[in-house]
Amino acid sequence: MLLPLQGDITHIIKTQGAALGCKQAAPSGRTCESRVALFIILLALFSPITSGGQEVKTAGAAAVTIAKSDYRPQTSWPYVFAEFQKAEIHTDNEADSSDVVEVGIPALYNIHLRGSLLHYVDQTDSRVHHALFTPSQYIVLSGKKYIVRDGKVMELLSRHGGTELLLQTDGQWQQLFRYQGAAYGMSMSASANEGLYNSELEGLDRPLYEVLCQRKADGREILLEDVYYLSSAPSLSAAQQGGAKVEKVSRKAFEELLTKPQRPLFRQFCKDNDINFRDGKDIRKAFAKVIEMIAKSDTYK
Repeated sequence: MLLPLQGDITHIIKTQGAALGCKQAAPSGRTCESRVALFIILLALFSPITSGGQEVKTAGAAAVTIAKSDYRPQTSWPYVFAEFQKAEIHTDNEADSSDVVEVGIPALYNIHLRGSLLHYVDQTDSRVHHALFTPSQYIVLSGKKYIVRDGKVMELLSRHGGTELLLQTDGQWQQLFRYQGAAYGMSMSASANEGLYNSELEGLDRPLYEVLCQRKADGREILLEDVYYLSSAPSLSAAQQGGAKVEKVSRKAFEELLTKPQRPLFRQFCKDNDINFRDGKDIRKAFAKVIEMIAKSDTYK
């Protein structure tokens, strides 16, 4: 057993060497005491120490505790949020009305990663169900506004009339299934043996909420990726009636929102600002520029 590290470094080396039973020089010519010194140096280099899911870093005599998020979606809990949340579905219009759509018994909601579907817990049977969520509605979860476009529940980042910038939180399914063989589409029992459940990844058999919570951490981690989309329609009402064109963000997709004379100006803007269409901040910047250009075009019509 090593003794506490107290006193000057020479005393520490000799004391710890004695504790380890080191008395003679090693055959290589390096003394045991020198090996203990190396051990102490390495020990110092690899602090801080983690405890209880938190990382503790020291600066002088002060210790700073940095909180870490422990939530990682699992194949046994394939949801955007760590918990189902109490929420209300609202009607969506340009006036941002707070009218609440009657959904019957209050429910807890979450977004299922597989297919980006809205799920809720029905208090009458305590099972998880797929929610009826239409393009003319929105819901707020964790302070973020979500709408449905092209059958997917996505975060609404920005909107100008019928033009919207959307963000889908998706799982890296190909990487996951690469190590799971033919798990997708297997029977419930066979899929369970692989750690993947149809009820989890498809949400088809309306699992009991309590059971789902009990095996919340029993699956494999699902790696996430952010996928940005542009939704465009002549108006918001047209988008809500299914008339929106939804496509992944790209420079070409942005340019299609502009008139032909405006497109070279947008390309120059992207070049001057080194816009990366895989970077969230740059995508928002590009969207703001396109909306600015559309507004100017509308002004001179």
